[in-house]
Amino acid sequence: MIIKSRNLLSYLYLLIPLFLITGPAIPDIVITLGVLFGIFYIIYQKEYEKFIKLDLFRISIIFWLSLILISFFSYNKSNSFQDSLIFIRFLLIPFFCYFVFFKDKKLFERLLLVLFVIVVFVCIDTFYQFI
Repeated sequence: MIIKSRNLLSYLYLLIPLFLITGPAIPDIVITLGVLFGIFYIIYQKEYEKFIKLDLFRISIIFWLSLILISFFSYNKSNSFQDSLIFIRFLLIPFFCYFVFFKDKKLFERLLLVLFVIVVFVCIDTFYQFI
């Protein structure tokens, strides 16, 4: 079950660049599901000790805590706290992508190919609309 879910979310992560063309809602849903699955996967595989020992993870958490601390000094505290709490999701995305999805080099190469194709498509479309 875990492997099938991992494969499904891996391919959804591959399609995020395509989903970005449609708008922000679908990529945000996929990223949120990926982060939730990543948390579950890291706990299930008992890799959380390796995850916590990463310096980049510690720096990201310190950055996130500083955003929360800065929220105490804002004029609109409720909006500022809400934005800083939601921001942790974007700090955790690279870590979960590394631990769950991008350990496989073949999958990473596919992601690069998908990114290249979509960038070329958007460039051609932009050029066509310009003409």
